[in-house]
Amino acid sequence: MSDDRPVEGPSTPRDDGAAADRALLQRHGRRLIDLARASVLHGFEFGRPFPVDRGNEPPELAETRATHVILRARSGVAGIEPTRRAGGVRAWRPLLLDVAGNAFAATFADRRHAVLKPAERFDLAVTILLLGHPQPIALDDPHGLNSGDGALLEWDGGSQALFPEAWTFARTAGGFLAEALRRAQAQGLEPGATPRAYRFSVASVSDGE
Repeated sequence: MSDDRPVEGPSTPRDDGAAADRALLQRHGRRLIDLARASVLHGFEFGRPFPVDRGNEPPELAETRATHVILRARSGVAGIEPTRRAGGVRAWRPLLLDVAGNAFAATFADRRHAVLKPAERFDLAVTILLLGHPQPIALDDPHGLNSGDGALLEWDGGSQALFPEAWTFARTAGGFLAEALRRAQAQGLEPGATPRAYRFSVASVSDGE
């Protein structure tokens, strides 16, 4: 991972659907935010994610997509308040079901924090990340990995994802992949000599301030 070229700027042409995903969130972001909130409330009452009726939804919301749902207490101190998060990088279920399931998991299954208290469920800012399908890149020459992208390393028995906020720790595409590898090793994971590398686009919508 010796690529020391500066990361490409935002004007770099893209063909992985990032612009289409931003447009999708402009059209349906409020619906997805409302669904995430409904799934949190439904979880407290019934112990499971909100049941989605996909029959009345736009077809693009039924496509198989990967998301992350991030929940943050509005009343917390910026940078200090607990941030609950759940999601994956590889898509495996319809977009609406993924948002509902990840909102539930962020509320009740994020083991980094104590279980959310019922009184806190109305004080949450919601952010949804819509991830593009991972595109393979060369580990030692990650051409096309831009500062708005996330990265995924996969190997037999494990994986490590890194999201755009981690570009704070890297000046180059090669450095970004090296940071993903470092974090995997810090968790006791063993990527081996040749993990497979991918980039993915990230579009977001939030009702937080």
